[in-house]
Amino acid sequence: VLINSTVFDDEIDREGLHCFEVPATRIATDLGNGMAASMVLIAAYAKLSELVRLDSLVEAMKQSVPAYRSHHFESNTHALEAGFVAAAGMSYPAWSRDGESL
Repeated sequence: VLINSTVFDDEIDREGLHCFEVPATRIATDLGNGMAASMVLIAAYAKLSELVRLDSLVEAMKQSVPAYRSHHFESNTHALEAGFVAAAGMSYPAWSRDGESL
C-alpha cells in the first residue's frame, strides 16, 4: 500500500500489508505544482516495486500527455524524479529476483 502521507492520516490495519508512506502532495507543492502529486506517487510506486525505470516513466508521460498540454512536460518530469527520490530506500519488488514467489 502506497500512502500519500500529506493527506492521509487515518489509522489502518497494517497486518499482512506492506505499507509505504510518501508525502506526495507536499513534494508536488514544493515543486510548484500541487496537482502533480499523482506523478510523485506513480514514480514512488515504480521505484519501490521495481516495475518501471524512471526514464521509461518520463517517456511514457510524454507520449500520453496531449500536445496542447506539452507545457506540463517539465513539471511532470520533475515530479516523477522527485517521486523516485522519495522512494529511495523503499523496496518491495513486484517479482522476486531469485525465482521464489513473494
